[in-house]
Amino acid sequence: MLLNTLKSPITLINLAELGIDTQEVQGCISKEYQNYEPDNYLLRQNKVSLLKSQFSRQELDGIDPNVWMGIYEGVIADSDLPALLPGVSDETLEKVSELRPTRYRLVSEFEIARDGDWSINRVPRKGFAQPQALITGPGVDYRIFAREFKELPDSMYDTNLNRILAHLSEQIGRKHESVQKIEAVVHHTIIRYEHGQISTNSPEGIHQDGADYILSALVIERNNIGGGTSIIYGSDKKTPIFECELQVGQGIMQPDLGTDLWHEVTPIHLLDESKPGYRASIGVDIKLVE
Repeated sequence: MLLNTLKSPITLINLAELGIDTQEVQGCISKEYQNYEPDNYLLRQNKVSLLKSQFSRQELDGIDPNVWMGIYEGVIADSDLPALLPGVSDETLEKVSELRPTRYRLVSEFEIARDGDWSINRVPRKGFAQPQALITGPGVDYRIFAREFKELPDSMYDTNLNRILAHLSEQIGRKHESVQKIEAVVHHTIIRYEHGQISTNSPEGIHQDGADYILSALVIERNNIGGGTSIIYGSDKKTPIFECELQVGQGIMQPDLGTDLWHEVTPIHLLDESKPGYRASIGVDIKLVE
């Protein structure tokens, strides 16, 4: 389905419509969940946010920004915090130490060249950064800094992932005839619900990723959760123009960098409080090369 009345069209992708067996994809990927690595960058970012919330604006102005970066980069341990932030209560320090990862991920990179058909080649991962990412609110967007994530195991690069990338390439090729190469970063992600924490795949709030195109949250599995609603906004960054709680096998492809489209995904919540809950998805950041 193409929402082509927009200045920047949005495409809702359904794996079944691509001839891809959703249950097969889910079965292959779910076997590898134990190989996903905690996103400790997000964990440390959440620690910074919790600590900052305990200070007034005037107090924050008096704290060396290197303290916050040291926490985010993992060079300042929880045990260092009482000396560096003497105004923080023991209760807050305990809450910081109790924070747990909510996002787990694997990353892979591909170069896709137009040679009659599209030729897809996997390349070694590089440090991942989003220097052109944007947020609507104040504060630091930590996505501009380079991050290192565990590489996708070879066993997970299969025919189905190849077909997904081929479909994205074909869609983009029709819109951009001069593009000769596509550079794609693929994110396999799990968001796990943790009691007392906000569990979301867009901790930045309403944002842009800084990629020419994105495949946003191609959902692989929803287990005992509600929420995780994808919302796309127009140029005012406030008015929703598209909203959908994506189900298994569904995803959104949209242009991002330099467009009037902004997006977010709402936090997940448990349906049965006595059981764990999570949402697994695939995202793709796409750069066009002419």
